[in-house]
Amino acid sequence: MSKKLAALTFAAAGLLAMPAAASTILYSGTIDESEGFNTPAGGADTTLSDFSNDPSDPTFGVSGDTTVYGYVSNGGGSSAAETDGWSIDFGSEVYSGTFSWSRVGAFDGELVVGRRAFQLPDFLSSGTIDLGDLTGLVTFSFNPVAGTLSGGEAATWELGLTAPVAAVPLPAGSVLLITGFAGVAALRRKKTSS
Repeated sequence: MSKKLAALTFAAAGLLAMPAAASTILYSGTIDESEGFNTPAGGADTTLSDFSNDPSDPTFGVSGDTTVYGYVSNGGGSSAAETDGWSIDFGSEVYSGTFSWSRVGAFDGELVVGRRAFQLPDFLSSGTIDLGDLTGLVTFSFNPVAGTLSGGEAATWELGLTAPVAAVPLPAGSVLLITGFAGVAALRRKKTSS
């Protein structure tokens, strides 16, 4: 075997032995993590297991308009925080987001999106929060026992994500037509000034 061929074989074997980079799983449409407590009408496109207290588990991406349906409770009356935590990697895209909740029995809590905290007071049975623009890796944590109430708190929730609208390019004929009009206008100005 020649030295070049041996070097290429060694390099190829080294590449095959390298661990594969973790890739983000992309979802779109409807996602249900509620374990049947808040399944969307008609079912969900994707069902995920109940989100844990860890905001990095799960971490996923979205492609297109997506709604995540969830349910959170504090474990039947314990005061220990049992939150729904998750992360979404939007990459370089800028999505707009809303978060809606509806209490099941008594409820108050807190939603933390990245570094922004939103208090959900006990006098509101439901509501919607405009999350604004979301881009990059964003963590979410929905805590049902962050307020003054404690014991038996539960709520359903929905995270609505709207994909950015792609710019619609002008057809090539439109560009030529606009260029032609500009040229005619320039000729008219030239004639009137001479």
